Amino acid sequence: MTSLRKLAVGATAAGLIGASTLLAAPAEATPPGRCSVNPIAATGAFSQCGDPVWHQVRVTCWAWWNWFGSYERYGQPAHGGYHSETACDLPFSMQTWSVVVY
Repeated sequence: MTSLRKLAVGATAAGLIGASTLLAAPAEATPPGRCSVNPIAATGAFSQCGDPVWHQVRVTCWAWWNWFGSYERYGQPAHGGYHSETACDLPFSMQTWSVVVY
């Protein structure tokens, strides 16, 4: 009975420590304008916003000429619900995608 009680106390302490780590994690900053960015077939992306703000999509692509390199591409500036769109040189070479709000 004593070992069962020790096991329960240890499991509870471990759970509380794990929960405190998750609760103390910093919140990710959400860009203003209710914007979203959507990937297109792992090759490009487009962004659009729900509020009247200027935005631009940014993608990071694998550099086919340099095995360990990458490069960035930006779409055209757009306003509000209009799309900002860009794509990488090669299909399926996109690594990251995000939206930049001005």
